[in-house]
Amino acid sequence: MLNLVPTKHFQGVQRTHSPFQPAGGWGGVSPSLMAIIDCIRHGATALSLKAHFIGQLPDLSLLADTLLYLNLSFNNLSEFPLELCSLRCLQQLKMRNNPLRLLPPDIHTLASLHTLTLSFCRLEALPSELYSLPCLEHLDVSYNLLTSLSSDIRNLKCLRYLNVEGNQLIGLPAGVLCLSLRELHVELNYTHPALWSTHTHTHTHSLLTPQRLEDTAAHTLTHTHTPRDPSTLPSQAQQILSRARVCDCCGGPRFGEGVCVLRACSELFGVAMVPLLFHACCPPCLTAFQKHTHSHTHTHTHIHSTRTNTHSHTHTHSTRTNTHTHTHIHSTRTNTHSHTHTLHQD
Repeated sequence: MLNLVPTKHFQGVQRTHSPFQPAGGWGGVSPSLMAIIDCIRHGATALSLKAHFIGQLPDLSLLADTLLYLNLSFNNLSEFPLELCSLRCLQQLKMRNNPLRLLPPDIHTLASLHTLTLSFCRLEALPSELYSLPCLEHLDVSYNLLTSLSSDIRNLKCLRYLNVEGNQLIGLPAGVLCLSLRELHVELNYTHPALWSTHTHTHTHSLLTPQRLEDTAAHTLTHTHTPRDPSTLPSQAQQILSRARVCDCCGGPRFGEGVCVLRACSELFGVAMVPLLFHACCPPCLTAFQKHTHSHTHTHTHIHSTRTNTHSHTHTHSTRTNTHTHTHIHSTRTNTHSHTHTLHQD
């Protein structure tokens, strides 16, 4: 309804360097700049530009060292303003309902951020740098165009709330097993059990596709020929090896996407029957992972891996993993604590 109101205060507002310079040609102070002035008067810690319909961010340089809360929801920001990355104290950033498609790698500079809301945008992927935010507790990327998440999500050690509903995910990355979420939302994705046979067929086909030669060579080099001093390798080889990621199955280095398999988790942070995607570093690693995870014939069976010491109240066992009371995490060769999740064969 607000879009139908023919008001000059919310249309055609242009960025100015002075709050007293006419904006939009109407001879007054724009609502956005007036909100900044009001923010400064009240301590310069919280600013709301919600529903100002702006397509460009006003000058926030005066708030760079003090701003803790910023609401930019319901605007027309098609690009993530790089100026936001200079707000070094920012703790809460809300940008829902903006036509954003990409997030910049510089988002990792927001080291104090603990709440990030990016729902109802047009995001197709999340940058790897997002998963390095050390204080992030609340992440809402619901109702976007995401088709996958990285297992690097395991690095968000402080994350307690994750909302990915309304996207195009076929499963969650295995890295979520390393989190301690209190709330998880995955509804309205392609994760329904009725679709698993389709996904399994798709991923079975992908397993037959050879890995990139560069990734295979890097994996072989890492395991058999890497010298103690990597600086003796050619610069191109060093660059390739620096892009190593963690294998979801053995915990070793993985290059590229590896090979993938879908496994179901009967209960994950209060959500029933969640499919998880495991990326293995090589076909032999995937074969070993599949060998150590088998299903029983009855419904909702539990998978037990070998060489696992278990205590009371544990259901799921990872390969070579010591699990304790109410364990959560099932990554291989990992000591885990709190509530268990159960993995099932497809």
